[in-house]
Amino acid sequence: GTVVNMTNSVSTAAFLPAVTWMHLLNTTGATAYLQIFRIEASTVTLGATVAAWTIRLAANESLTIQVPWSIGSGGSALGFYISIAGTTTATGSTGAAISVSALTTLG
Repeated sequence: GTVVNMTNSVSTAAFLPAVTWMHLLNTTGATAYLQIFRIEASTVTLGATVAAWTIRLAANESLTIQVPWSIGSGGSALGFYISIAGTTTATGSTGAAISVSALTTLG
């Protein structure tokens, strides 16, 4: 699978003061998992790095969720890194196609 940084707009720095909601869509015909990490994508090794939060999605499921403050907030004005990966198992490294949209609060 591939780990990507969540960003606001076209920023590549991935610094967000808060991620408050996410809309997820599992575009596969099988169960998939969204692993959420509180570190930069380049430092994640799927299958070895422990996710801060993992969300299970049934086949073709669409889900809108409120992100817990402990996951979505950096706790400072500087923000933090948050990266994500869609996988076929909760702690695995094989990629799964999950569409993710995030609502952020900037301030």
